[in-house]
Amino acid sequence: MNGYSPVVMVVGPNGCRSMFGAGENAVLREEIIRNITYPDFALKSYLEGIVNMDLSTNESGQVVISGSNATHPGLLDYVSQRIRKIVLREKNMSERQIRLILKFIMY
Repeated sequence: MNGYSPVVMVVGPNGCRSMFGAGENAVLREEIIRNITYPDFALKSYLEGIVNMDLSTNESGQVVISGSNATHPGLLDYVSQRIRKIVLREKNMSERQIRLILKFIMY
């Protein structure tokens, strides 16, 4: 994984929950739970998919996306917009690299 710490989360119509690796990244996990919901366009079309992102933060705590891909471009755009709004004030967060994997599942 090239030094990235994995954080795997499932996003469903009833909310977001962590599956793996989110314990050591609790602040990021809580921000994702607050900011990422199942988007309306995906609910209406029963769209499921996976979004992968490589993340870190800059000096001011703003989350920076260094790489990304997804099974659907709409999900990628939605998550990118939401992630870029997150600011983490946790000490030493800028020293960590995180591979975020979000699984959007309808059930």
